Amino acid sequence: MDPPTPTSLTNRDFSVWVTSGGGKLPVYALEVNGSKATGYIEARAGQEFQVHVLDNQRQPGHGMSYRLSLDGIK
Repeated sequence: MDPPTPTSLTNRDFSVWVTSGGGKLPVYALEVNGSKATGYIEARAGQEFQVHVLDNQRQPGHGMSYRLSLDGIK
């Protein structure tokens, strides 16, 4: 039996997930390397989506940055 497909990217500092149609979308080819986490989420033409970011540190003065890359944009 295959392990379940993850629905978020998480490392020591943050968690990111994408929702569409009321549910979390699966993340494919998930890789975490130090402070960098990458993965791919299937896009569906015409469907709206939301990107959620959670700072796991929640400490005053703790900085966080992230970059969202989208492909297939017309």
